[in-house]
Amino acid sequence: MTLAVAVLVIGMVLQGYLFGARMHVLASTKLNASDQARRVLGELTHNIHTATSFRIGTGSFSGFIATGVNQQRKGNSIQIYPTTDTNFFIRYFLDTADNSLKRFTNDSTTVAILASCLTNRIVFTAEDPWGNVTTNERPAEIVGILLQFNQPLYLGNAAATNKLATDFYEVKAKVNKRTSMGYQD
Repeated sequence: MTLAVAVLVIGMVLQGYLFGARMHVLASTKLNASDQARRVLGELTHNIHTATSFRIGTGSFSGFIATGVNQQRKGNSIQIYPTTDTNFFIRYFLDTADNSLKRFTNDSTTVAILASCLTNRIVFTAEDPWGNVTTNERPAEIVGILLQFNQPLYLGNAAATNKLATDFYEVKAKVNKRTSMGYQD
């Protein structure tokens, strides 16, 4: 009788432990995505706030092409100019080869991976105060940032992690450029 009760109690404790382990896996995936988004948005916000200008377009490690005149200013890349010298820049771009958001500066040969598991192709937009994507540069522009994560869940088996289960997250942000006085020119 004692043995049967002990087996039941151990079984219930084990079920509780396994349930807690599953909840930990789900929570850690969500925390990882929100941590990536928070770090990326914090860094991007600082760089855009302190920039003298920026360009949005199509870019990679090897090059950048800004959107043309009278074209909607949206793309997978933003090039930020912290000073009036356009030879010094910070470029953020979505690398479609590994679906990650990367950053590098003109004086660096290394690329930093800021976020991974992104599914959207248009990450950056230049918008007016009402949320419309602009076609030409304006004095009061806002940078729209959209990060859509689709992360695999770890289910205790490395082979099952590939595409068995995923969790989707979306983060949107709007950032404006500031001058030293806190207002745009």
